[in-house]
Amino acid sequence: MAFLQKEKTIKKFLFGFILTALLCAAPSYAQLPDEAQAIMMIVMKADGYITEEMHINFWASIAEIAKTDEDVNQFSTHLSNNLLLTQEYQFELFKSARLSEEQGEVVMTERFKVLALGVEKISPGQKVLAQEFLESAAFQRMINRRADGRSLIVTKEVIDLTMPNIESSFKRLNRLLSKDWDSSSELDYKISDGKFSTSAGLIPAGCFGQLMTELNGDNTVAAIFLNRASLRGCIASNLPYPAGDQDQITYEIVERAGNDIFKMRVCQSWVEGSMRSSCDKILVEFTERDYLMPDESRKVLSLEKIGEW
Repeated sequence: MAFLQKEKTIKKFLFGFILTALLCAAPSYAQLPDEAQAIMMIVMKADGYITEEMHINFWASIAEIAKTDEDVNQFSTHLSNNLLLTQEYQFELFKSARLSEEQGEVVMTERFKVLALGVEKISPGQKVLAQEFLESAAFQRMINRRADGRSLIVTKEVIDLTMPNIESSFKRLNRLLSKDWDSSSELDYKISDGKFSTSAGLIPAGCFGQLMTELNGDNTVAAIFLNRASLRGCIASNLPYPAGDQDQITYEIVERAGNDIFKMRVCQSWVEGSMRSSCDKILVEFTERDYLMPDESRKVLSLEKIGEW
């Protein structure tokens, strides 16, 4: 529980740096309609996500204020360029923080020094924030954030957890700012009427049931092949729930928690005994796993249990 709370704090901390990126992209960002700004906020959060519907709504709101297609293209290019600048700036800031933490003194990479000059012209206050950040890493000094009362020390753990999130946040943003929706990175699943399905058919409830923690405390299954690996996956399986009757398994998609990540409530009903049902609140992620065979390898759509909520 303490680790999860710390991770949430780190994600909120990262979100503050991402907001700096948006501020550096002003005035383009400030000119966006409210709906477009809200979508960008979701996309750029450390645990954010993006969907085709969000992409459609974003560009529909842009079309309402743009006079011509040329205006739309210029706006998109300007915003993208500024955000790419701040993306590299943040990477170099964290690289500098890693060096500062290792050496016990403030160290800046040469690339960071160059990028900082451009960013500070757009957002002069960023110089003080960056210095405070690097001093925290070098001397393990607390950073106090007056806006929400949170504080944090820039430790090696913070740096290592944050850098991958910066990359994924800006990858999502690049997809959003491209006028044409890129479906190449989408996994083969969808939600319809509150149920998951793939091109191979509806995902049986028993597949999710396999990820439940047993009543005796056994929590042993980490992932399920949904599609065919070498033989049948869970969707085509004769026994999608080997531990019992899959008709006793139901699930609810509570909310999306990130790209391809969902909070779910999975329940098993009981015909006999005093306990009518038991439920498990699990965090699942759809992913493609590499499956190696003697003559080939293939990507297999899989379902992973990555935690609880």
